[in-house]
Amino acid sequence: MTAPAPIVVGIDGSHAATAAARWAAGEARRRQTSVSLVHGYTVPGARFGGTKTVMSEVGESVRAGATSILNRTRDAVLGAHPDVDIDICLVHDSPAGALRTASENAQMTVVGTAGAPQAISAMPGSIAARVVGHAHGPVVLIRTEFRAGQTPAEAIEQAAAGLDTGPIVVGVDRSEDSEVALGFALAEARLRGVGVVVIHTWDVPALVGLDSDHPSVLQDRSETERTETQSLADQLAVWAEKFPDVTVTSSVVRGRPAQSLLAYCREPADGVRPGLLVVGSRGRGGFNGKLLGAIGQEVLAGSPCPVAVVRPAPVPARP
Repeated sequence: MTAPAPIVVGIDGSHAATAAARWAAGEARRRQTSVSLVHGYTVPGARFGGTKTVMSEVGESVRAGATSILNRTRDAVLGAHPDVDIDICLVHDSPAGALRTASENAQMTVVGTAGAPQAISAMPGSIAARVVGHAHGPVVLIRTEFRAGQTPAEAIEQAAAGLDTGPIVVGVDRSEDSEVALGFALAEARLRGVGVVVIHTWDVPALVGLDSDHPSVLQDRSETERTETQSLADQLAVWAEKFPDVTVTSSVVRGRPAQSLLAYCREPADGVRPGLLVVGSRGRGGFNGKLLGAIGQEVLAGSPCPVAVVRPAPVPARP
C-alpha cells in the first residue's frame, strides 16, 4: 500500500517557521500522514575567493548549520506531536525553489510568516508569495503575531494551535479556481468536524450619468443580486450531495472579494473566528502569466487567520 503524500513545511530557523511546522503536524494527524521539513540553502561562493578546499569547508559549514535548524525544529514539533512522523530534507536550492520541488509530491505546502495582518508584504518578491505562486497543490500561510509581553513560545503556541473548532471560510465566484477551493474547504471541514461559510461577492458597473439611488440603478442591482444568489445556490446544491455531513452557510455580498472575506474573518457574523480562509489562486480576472492574483495577495497580507490558496491541478501534456 502506497503511503499518503506528506505535508511539506518551509523551515528557516524562525519562530514563524516553527509555528507553521507545529500547525502542519496537527493537520498531518487529521490526514493520517507525515510531515516533511524542508530547508533550501545556497553556498555564497561568489563572495569568497580561495581554493576548492576553502569553498568545500564553507559549504560544509552551511549544511551543518541548516541541518541543526532542521533538527531543532523537528524536536520542537515532536514535543507537541510525538505521534506524527517528521522527516527532514536539506536541499541545495533557494528556499522557494526547494519548496516548489518538494510540493510536487505533497498534499499541501505550509509556510510561516511573522507580523500583524497588513504588516506583511505579499507582493511578488517575498518568499511566501513566490511559494504560493509557484508551488504545486494547496499552499497554507500561517501568521505568527508577537504581541507585547508575549514570549516567543507563547506566540508559537497560539499560531500553531489555530482555531480548529472555527469554521472554514471560502470565497467563491464561477471560476475553476474557486470551485476547487470550495471542494478543498468542504473536505477540510469534514476532517475537522466544523462548518463552512461560503462568501460570494458581486457588484454592477456604475451607469454613466445616473446617481447610485436612481430607480434604474437600484433595479439593476436587485436583479444582479437575485441572479448571483440563485447561481450560488445551484453551485452549492451540487456539492451538498458530495458532503451531506458538512453544514454550509452562504452569504452573497455586494463589494470587493478580498475586502469582504477579510471583513468576515475579522468580525464573523456568529462571533467565532474562522480556523482557515480558503481562496483560489486566481479568479475570473486572472490570466496565464499571473501566478498569484490581486485577491490572493490582499488576502495573504491582511488575513488574521491561516490562509489556504488552492489552484486547479495542471492539465497533463498531450503525448
